[in-house]
Amino acid sequence: MFFCAPAYRHATRLHGTVRVITPLVAARVFARLGKEPLDSRKDGMLWLLAANEPGLAARLVTKDEALGDPAIFVKWLDALTASGRRWEVLEVLSDKRNPLPDIQTRLYQANTLKLLGRWQESHDFYKRVLEWSFDKPQARIKAMTYVYLAGENRLFEWSLRPLLKSPGPARAALRAFLPVAQSLRDIHQTRRLHELALEEGGLPQ
Repeated sequence: MFFCAPAYRHATRLHGTVRVITPLVAARVFARLGKEPLDSRKDGMLWLLAANEPGLAARLVTKDEALGDPAIFVKWLDALTASGRRWEVLEVLSDKRNPLPDIQTRLYQANTLKLLGRWQESHDFYKRVLEWSFDKPQARIKAMTYVYLAGENRLFEWSLRPLLKSPGPARAALRAFLPVAQSLRDIHQTRRLHELALEEGGLPQ
């Protein structure tokens, strides 16, 4: 279990050494931290997320506070998403103060739409991000990785195939994506990447 130090100290003052995070412990930590300065509440939000209490975590930091800190903003979005407040995620992503890069915002929007069951809109968002990133190598790899991890295999393959038509880009693509598939122990995808490279001619037979 991961503990942020300030929040952990609050928990141990209340309950001694915390080995199992019960809803009661989390609620009491939340109540105490709600009166603390922002830095302590940020730590507390991460602690509550790690304790599987996203609803409480999201309430420790206000929308305005989250928008003012890109690193915390991402975690706050995760807390909103995990606690079912997905419409709020879409709303705040459209806020002009959103500190995230455009590509990251669009990927979050696509994922949130998917979680809301708006499949076609989600697909269209993912595809537009991939199209936008085609001439931006680093952004393209990032977008494709996100799409793959989101389980959008058809879109992933659609964006991957052009990279596999010549040896240099094919090797670079395999260096980027094979470790991702292997880290997930995705044997099928690992094999599929090699198959696609052979189909498109980027790797020698």
